[in-house]
Amino acid sequence: MLFKSRLSGLKTLKRTHQLERKRQNYRRCFTKVLFEQLEERALLAAVSWDGGGGDLNWNTPENWSGDVLPGSSDDVTIDVPGDINVLSAGSTTIASLQNTEGFVVAGDLQVSGAVSNSGTIDVQQGRMYLFGGGVSSGSFHTAAGATLGLYGSQILQPTSSVTSAGTVAFGGGPSTVAGTYDVSGTTELGLDNGDQCVVDFSGDVHDFGTLSVRNAMVDFHGNSFSTTNLNFFTPDF
Repeated sequence: MLFKSRLSGLKTLKRTHQLERKRQNYRRCFTKVLFEQLEERALLAAVSWDGGGGDLNWNTPENWSGDVLPGSSDDVTIDVPGDINVLSAGSTTIASLQNTEGFVVAGDLQVSGAVSNSGTIDVQQGRMYLFGGGVSSGSFHTAAGATLGLYGSQILQPTSSVTSAGTVAFGGGPSTVAGTYDVSGTTELGLDNGDQCVVDFSGDVHDFGTLSVRNAMVDFHGNSFSTTNLNFFTPDF
């Protein structure tokens, strides 16, 4: 009887340990799922300009909601009452951009997702690459020596304008330029990666400057068209 009692006690102890292990595993799994959910929610952040830093500098954390600079996974909105001109310098990557204000780029800015610009984007120095397409009714300007990259499916509405003494590059598509296009610098159509670039210029094209075409399908049917140099390249791929 004593042997059976001890054996029964050992079995009960074993079951208790098994239940405790299951509880621990459940807690670990629950904690992991909760952490992943919180991490995913944190990564998909919407960040907006509030100007709390008292200046117009992109790199001042207090100018943004949450007092944290936008990062590569953030959807950024610059839209406040009145007219402002936000300055972005240095190197920055964000997920998307919605701009209704004046926005000056004086460094390297990459936007991996869609861009909506109903304000003014002025690339004074460096490069601004818009990789995810978008729909814009505002204006883009690029200074001499600077680059504006319009990639993916860019829809520039009839009220939009692109003026540049620097470089404007198109890749991918299809893109539509229905507004005014006046570039005295360089327009690059297509990339050397084998992907065809498709652009429809249906607005007023006042100048292309130097037009370089690489593996591109381009349609011009606006009211005017002129270019000082036309270069066709055979891509190496």
